[in-house]
Amino acid sequence: MLRYNTNTHHTEVYDGNSWQQLSKPMTTVSVDETLEIAVRWVMEQMHKEAEIKAMAKTHASIQYAVDNVDQAKKELELIYQLTKEHSNV
Repeated sequence: MLRYNTNTHHTEVYDGNSWQQLSKPMTTVSVDETLEIAVRWVMEQMHKEAEIKAMAKTHASIQYAVDNVDQAKKELELIYQLTKEHSNV
């Protein structure tokens, strides 16, 4: 048999006589509310982006819009880099 001991935070296996520890204690990490909110927002955005990409495969108008957004992002990045380089001179 295999179990997770919530008192010791170890995975244990029963060897027929007693429970034997298989792993070291698990480490826990606490984060503040701002980080939790940020991670939740990123996960929601990733999910939304995946849905849009999936829909774009069967909806030409969505694919067209996605292509336009991608092109606009490339243009913005180029303009940003050129402006940044020009400003540093």
